[in-house]
Amino acid sequence: MLLREVADELPRDQPRRTIVVGGGALLAFHAIRESTVDVDSVAALDAEIVGAARRVATRHGLSVHWLNADATPWTPTGVTIDACEILIDTPTLVVRGLPLPLVFLMKIHALRAKDRADIRRLWELAPYPDLATARAAYEHAYPDDVDEFLFDEVARIVAPPATG
Repeated sequence: MLLREVADELPRDQPRRTIVVGGGALLAFHAIRESTVDVDSVAALDAEIVGAARRVATRHGLSVHWLNADATPWTPTGVTIDACEILIDTPTLVVRGLPLPLVFLMKIHALRAKDRADIRRLWELAPYPDLATARAAYEHAYPDDVDEFLFDEVARIVAPPATG
């Protein structure tokens, strides 16, 4: 796994670093999605991590931005590191993953065309018992972005396909 290679590139004589993964890479890690082209961190990456990721990118012919902090704007309010599961634990790097119910909320918050399939797949895992509970969780996670019509769209996305 490429993140283990990043860990191998980090200096061993410095404090261990942490990356918190959200988005498509986390979904691929849990086999909810087949693949992704990048790994999104929900927190800023320091210069050592960025440098290590670029060396790994060069070795594998990847974009230098394959590991990035592009998910930061979508991060829900109140996320704590302790709530995130440990995916990789090395002497130089800990990689944690956001709880999947929070990824579901992040995907709703972003609501890009590419997020719709992820929203549907995550809903099938029953992160919330119903849409009213999901909406309440969303409003808690994104109190400054309450849209009265957003969950009408979410309901359309997660609705079972019509049979006929």
